[in-house]
Amino acid sequence: GSIRLFSHFGAVEKDNPEWYADETDYIENAMYDEVDGYTFVPDGTGALIRFNDYSETILEYGARVYGDDNSLPKVKLSEPMSTISMPVFGYVHGENFNGCLGIVENGKEYCKINANHASTANSFFTVYPEFIYRSDYSQPTNNTGGQITLVQSESNNFDAKVIYTFLEGEDASYIGMAKKYRDYLLSNSMLNESNKEYDTIPLRVDTIGNEVTNGVMFKKRINMTTFEDYRNILNALNEKDINNVVSVFKGYTKDGLTWTSPHYDNISNSLGSLDDLESLDNVYFHTDHVFASANQNGYNQRKDLTNRINTQIISVGEGDGVKYHLSSDFTNEKMLKDTKKLNKLGINNFALDSIGNTLYSDYGDKDKQRDEVKNAYESTLSNVEGNIALYQPNDYLLKYTDRSFDYSMYNNQYMIFDDSVPFTSIVQSGNIELYSTYINFFGNVRDDLLRMVDYNVYPSFLLTNESSSLLEETALQYIYCSQFSNLEDAVYVYYDFVNKALKDVVGATIENREVLQEGVVQVTYSNGKKIIVNYQNHDVIINNEVVEKKGYKVI
Repeated sequence: GSIRLFSHFGAVEKDNPEWYADETDYIENAMYDEVDGYTFVPDGTGALIRFNDYSETILEYGARVYGDDNSLPKVKLSEPMSTISMPVFGYVHGENFNGCLGIVENGKEYCKINANHASTANSFFTVYPEFIYRSDYSQPTNNTGGQITLVQSESNNFDAKVIYTFLEGEDASYIGMAKKYRDYLLSNSMLNESNKEYDTIPLRVDTIGNEVTNGVMFKKRINMTTFEDYRNILNALNEKDINNVVSVFKGYTKDGLTWTSPHYDNISNSLGSLDDLESLDNVYFHTDHVFASANQNGYNQRKDLTNRINTQIISVGEGDGVKYHLSSDFTNEKMLKDTKKLNKLGINNFALDSIGNTLYSDYGDKDKQRDEVKNAYESTLSNVEGNIALYQPNDYLLKYTDRSFDYSMYNNQYMIFDDSVPFTSIVQSGNIELYSTYINFFGNVRDDLLRMVDYNVYPSFLLTNESSSLLEETALQYIYCSQFSNLEDAVYVYYDFVNKALKDVVGATIENREVLQEGVVQVTYSNGKKIIVNYQNHDVIINNEVVEKKGYKVI
């Protein structure tokens, strides 16, 4: 069972002409275009559903805050994939006129954000929260795919609370919503103000030390980058005046990158000595204590793993990459134990994977609701000694980091969405450094680099000393291009492109973003700098200034 809160609060009607006797009757009575604006949902980086014409097909959106709870197997496999990291929603009735932002303060772990597009079946644009007290889930009945639908026997225990903030004037936009939510996070100590100042933007450089795979009789280790190799890569970048580098070392244990989890308490001798790195000040060591490799031991499958409500073990990946979801108690204990061992080696920077964006209920040896698991993860991070970087963190963990890795610059691009907007970037920029996914694998590099400039996102590369062809028979076979000698020139060119745009706004917050014309936006920062980004395939003239095609201008 669930409760839909104020499901038509702020709704806008768009009439279907088929409902009227004739065209004249429709023109006289329809409300089409009387209210301009959009609804906002925090899918991915952010999405707008504009109040345009009604749809002949039913377009609906509904996704769980903080992602799907994989402990509760979906009954409908066609439900949208959720990538909501911030429990907010809103609508605008006329941009820069009136609007409203909703912030889910309590019960967000059990909340869905729903939105509807006006259609032949429903004439209203709506956006609202739904609180789930009992979920239905699929229960297998045999080994041939048979299943039945059951409902949670015990209700989720929480008190729902939503804060509605009305917006007007310049605040009545998704930008105003983002700034209001940023203020909310700061005032509630959920976001730390940054005091970092750089002459150039940071470049994130990840590497892989070693990886393992199955050999004929024993596991086979593949060395991709020794500590000395990595130092040489960083020195080469420094010689090109790229000296503000955030380094992330992956696969540094004897079990490589994919087989290591959850044991990060050793350094492989095959990589040399940590002294070969010369300095550990800006080097983060990657861990993932939320999952356990199926090829690893040292954990009890009965009591240390999270089970689904239907008693199945939660597993992800395939082949050599299969991993099991660990209980929050085991995650907490193992992360603190391993990071303390690494502290003794002089390692004090940790890139903690999965914990920032993964939230399940726990039906293992000790049942825990989703909010209890969230609280356990917060306790874990608060006790880690050292600097923490997180991957796509949910809002409740933002206070533990000032660096966010693998920032997604898109939403899920469902048919119901009209625009992708940088809501989450506006919330975090200036306080948390946002780093892109690996540029190695960008499909449309120029447009994605422009989007990084637009969204204030720093570049990231995965660079190894050896060729990625060595990984073809491992769980990392998807890495098809990583060798530094092949990517070196691209690193310099792409970094230079983004750095020249963003180096003057380091530490500044985004205060406005205007669409000047189709494919041309202007982003205004708190320090007064403005960046005009031209996505078009032709030059444009803005205020007597030429902005080159697929380029930008800082003013």
